[in-house]
Amino acid sequence: MQQTETMGKLGIIFDCDGTLADSLDNALISFQYALAQIGERPRTQEEIYQHFGISADKLLIEICGNEARGLEAFVHFLYNQRVLAQSTCLHTGIQEMMQSLEYLNIPLGLVTGRHASDLRILLEPHGLIPYFQIMVADNEVLKPKPDPEGILKAANFMGMSASRTIYIGDSPSDIQAAHAAGAGSVAVLWDAHADEQLLRAQQPHYVIHHPSELIGVFQDFQQKQNIPVTDV
Repeated sequence: MQQTETMGKLGIIFDCDGTLADSLDNALISFQYALAQIGERPRTQEEIYQHFGISADKLLIEICGNEARGLEAFVHFLYNQRVLAQSTCLHTGIQEMMQSLEYLNIPLGLVTGRHASDLRILLEPHGLIPYFQIMVADNEVLKPKPDPEGILKAANFMGMSASRTIYIGDSPSDIQAAHAAGAGSVAVLWDAHADEQLLRAQQPHYVIHHPSELIGVFQDFQQKQNIPVTDV
């Protein structure tokens, strides 16, 4: 992917799970499937969710307590993710939002806790990959969120400082990472797993309830950066 010149522009960087895709429940199913395939005992939802935020390969290694068994389970996890890919939905309004952002020529990136292989399995059926100038997966950074490494890497590729981007996410670690990077932060509440109280405790710059609100947020961010607002 070729870096593009975006001097003078502002950009948007997205989280994936819970932000773009309603994918957490199907991921849980794939984790249980993978564990069963290698003869591991089932884990509770809470036991698995407490590891969320890192890629599935790392998560399975932590759960299994053994790298070889964790990586073996990861192969089965990816298989089941492919099986479930068509039934893993984007959140209502995401496709329309992405089309609007493309129309406005706003540079877009993605920073996620997913492994790159897992990310493509999720996004390809929905045609989202071409929207992004860069996608930074968990296996492509040294430190996961809330470390700002991924956001800084994405912003640099997009040709701008992180302070000229807003990061969109549904978890406290997303907002923490945005703050650490010096980016604007947008907490989204449309996923069933989003905890409004925990998100607001991180003091995001914006809180929104539907993807259609993002254009207005971006325009407000433009005004605060003293850049003329783009009409929809």
